[in-house]
Amino acid sequence: MRIRAPVAAHAAANAAPLPEMILIYTSSDERGRGRGTALIEQAERRLLQLGVSAYQVKTVAASSNAALAFYRNRNFTPAGTTFALGRQFQVFTRRLDTEPQTS
Repeated sequence: MRIRAPVAAHAAANAAPLPEMILIYTSSDERGRGRGTALIEQAERRLLQLGVSAYQVKTVAASSNAALAFYRNRNFTPAGTTFALGRQFQVFTRRLDTEPQTS
């Protein structure tokens, strides 16, 4: 897992700089098996250990990109778009639950 702070020029408009999770993906033959969710959960546990309470991800803003639905279905919040590397990207943010779970 590689985590980095976003470059200010590439941050979504009006978004506070947040750490950015990059390169979380599964091969097409592994999709739909919970592997992506497991990767996100593992990364979020590590982010919480590092004291991070929120982060962002960016994915290509194309209607054919399955990652858009993946993030929306996991309660990521759309936070605008940005243009980089000749492409339009959708920015999503996610706040992490820092409160202990009670059963």
